[in-house]
Amino acid sequence: MCRPQTCGVYCLTHESGGSRVALEPPNPQSPDNDDAGIIRCGSHADYVSLKVAQGILWVILEGEPRGDDLRLCFERALATGTITTSMRTFVDMLRFTGSVDWPSIHAIKDMAVWGADGQARTAYLTRDTMAVMLLRALVDFFPLTRHRFFADREQALLWLRA
Repeated sequence: MCRPQTCGVYCLTHESGGSRVALEPPNPQSPDNDDAGIIRCGSHADYVSLKVAQGILWVILEGEPRGDDLRLCFERALATGTITTSMRTFVDMLRFTGSVDWPSIHAIKDMAVWGADGQARTAYLTRDTMAVMLLRALVDFFPLTRHRFFADREQALLWLRA
């Protein structure tokens, strides 16, 4: 069971192989305090988190989260209405040290028709050139979404907001 001090005030129940899922309330001191809460899946050090703020879906991959953590976060986000199927998305992979779990990516692809309105964009922030090459395959999984890779956060945000 989730403990409030580790998962935030709002706990969603899912424990499987050491994974936790938590829907955390927004930080009241944040300028984005009216935006959706954070959905976080994984362990303390290896996790995926999703949050919608300023009209952008922020996905953070930290350490070596399991593919199931990524899939579960997207399932929860869709089920709670936190995300829509066509959003501007910022994926921060700067501290991601894991590998791409293609079955989980395929499962996320099958959850919905992503980017059907033609406005969806995904910016990937990474400084790992090998990750850029591997992630180019994502274009085939999500063909209705525009994808770009960035090493600079500000450039990624400028592109997403354009």
